[in-house]
Amino acid sequence: MRKNKFTFMFIPNAQQSIRRIRFPPYLLTLIPLVTVLTILIIFGWQYNLHFKSFSEINELSEQIVSNNNSYQDKLLEKNQTIDQLQDNILELTSEVDVIKQQIDELRELEQDLLNLTEEASYSIKDLSEDSKNGHLSIGVGGQELPIKEYLENLITESDEYVDGLKREVSMLSSNLEELKKTMQEKVDLMRITPSIWPTNSKRVTSWYGIRKDPYTNVDSLHTGIDIDGNYNDSIYTTADGTVEEIGFDYQLGNFILINHTNEVKTLYMHLSEILVKEGNSVTKGGKIGLMGSSGRSTGTHLHYEVLNRGYPTNPYPYLKGEK
Repeated sequence: MRKNKFTFMFIPNAQQSIRRIRFPPYLLTLIPLVTVLTILIIFGWQYNLHFKSFSEINELSEQIVSNNNSYQDKLLEKNQTIDQLQDNILELTSEVDVIKQQIDELRELEQDLLNLTEEASYSIKDLSEDSKNGHLSIGVGGQELPIKEYLENLITESDEYVDGLKREVSMLSSNLEELKKTMQEKVDLMRITPSIWPTNSKRVTSWYGIRKDPYTNVDSLHTGIDIDGNYNDSIYTTADGTVEEIGFDYQLGNFILINHTNEVKTLYMHLSEILVKEGNSVTKGGKIGLMGSSGRSTGTHLHYEVLNRGYPTNPYPYLKGEK
């Protein structure tokens, strides 16, 4: 039995012969199926390729995000380290400023000591110059260190240097303060201790001790010294103190008694005029009266006494210097 076939006729042009192609009917079904299947295969392959690429892109994106987060964490850590180092440097700078201020105070204290006495020659110039020039003795080894570790070492060594310097400054300051206090006490004692002549003249006409009384010619104790001078010559207090008593006495004439608060008093007699009042504070070398011949006196002079615990004592050892 003859099977049915389909015939396709191709007519190129009028001059060429007709071409015929015959194929069985099942090809009409097979060809579309093959075509559809081919399209499905191509589509599946493209889809699989796209899905694989999409997965790789997601993995790369996640890796990028992870790396970025890691970098951000490291950057944050480094920024925190830098901030901490900056804070340490600022704190160190502040401490250095404090030390410079302390050294300036020590300079002032040194000057105070020099003003108190010429014998005080304590100096802190080496210390002040080191601080002024910023000499921080920081050693560096031969190996290369990361900047973070280098800065941390620098801060640590600088802190140790500053701590040591602060201890030295504190000790020096304490010693100088104690020395200043001791010297100030000595100076204060010198200020209230009679130590200068009460007059410009140094002509002593009668010394402390036993002598013949000029009026009775009988031996008696002369309780002070008589200093010769001109009428109305200036009389000066021989130490800091307070005017305890002024007045006129038949024996003493016009007189001034000054209390120097250290159980020592001085007495100035036979004045022509008194220039201070009771209760006045007087300073060593201050003018308190004028020389005269009032009271029991044979001529112009100053009778000067030093009383220790209420008893007259020889004034001569107290006459050490100029006013």
